[in-house]
Amino acid sequence: MTLRIVEESAASEPVIALHGWLSAAEVVELERAAAAAGRPPRIELGQLAGIDAEGARALRRQRERGALLTGATPYIALLIERTA
Repeated sequence: MTLRIVEESAASEPVIALHGWLSAAEVVELERAAAAAGRPPRIELGQLAGIDAEGARALRRQRERGALLTGATPYIALLIERTA
């Protein structure tokens, strides 16, 4: 499964929706989309099927930069928190 990144704006807030699987191969595209947003985006994770360790680290970095991570399943949220 691959990742689809959907960039949109909602109520003057940049939104990045992730659909599929976030792995090391897609991290560069996520970083590019977040940088293009101009300010910390809301990253919608409701359609994210899975992540590998590098994907989890990338999402944690985005959160540390001010991004709001929303809609994660409990399993995805656990992976983001536990992957060092």
